[in-house]
Amino acid sequence: MKKNICTILTLSMFFVCLNSVNLFCNETAVIIIEKSFELFRGKDSSHAQMTMSINRPNRNDVLSLESWTKGDQLSLSKFLLPAKFKGQGVLINNDSMWTYSAKSGRSIKISNSMKSQGWMGSDASYDDISKSTDTIFKYTHKILRQEKNAKGKTVYIIESIPKRDSAIVWGKEVTAIEVGTYAMQWKEFYDQAGKIVKRFDVLEIGAYKGKPYMKHFKITNLEKEGYTTELKTDSIVLDEPMSAEFFSINNLEKNS
Repeated sequence: MKKNICTILTLSMFFVCLNSVNLFCNETAVIIIEKSFELFRGKDSSHAQMTMSINRPNRNDVLSLESWTKGDQLSLSKFLLPAKFKGQGVLINNDSMWTYSAKSGRSIKISNSMKSQGWMGSDASYDDISKSTDTIFKYTHKILRQEKNAKGKTVYIIESIPKRDSAIVWGKEVTAIEVGTYAMQWKEFYDQAGKIVKRFDVLEIGAYKGKPYMKHFKITNLEKEGYTTELKTDSIVLDEPMSAEFFSINNLEKNS
């Protein structure tokens, strides 16, 4: 009888510890994802000018844009060149997203289901351009494993699955993040059927006053051969004072 009780207690302690490890891993995965996003949009704020190259089998379009972010929930991006796209923009203010068309002079609120669609004919979605942090808050995260990348660096492989009430179109995302630096290496996007449809590759990490940031990345449409979009940061200022009031529909439509 005593032996049976000891066995039951041992098993109970084992499952308690196993659950504790899972909780710890989930918490750690979230922290890793959060720190990785700091390299994408700054810890407190960012202001950048970027060049977007839309690559197609028969053409290459080059556009210039300016973007601002503050915290986790505020973002504004606007096109500067070419002239026919000047003023087009996208705004995130907390959980709401708007896009502005200079041609129509109207701002339109974007539904959650549209956030993953390509913007301005590119492979970059509204979420990509606006540096949305939906991945942090609207997914559950799990560390699948650690492995070595092509440069011999150890990376976390993290699986992110949308929460049931999040209205996210992806079935899951899988991200590789370098241990220690939290620099994202790549991210894969899967549809609801488990098929990989898009890939995000970081090509270069830059530095601003000693702070690393994601300088150059490529988005590949895996459903269409030869369809890629690259974004490269030409200049950036990180973690300087910025008012939350700046992120308004008035500024989205201003000087357009």
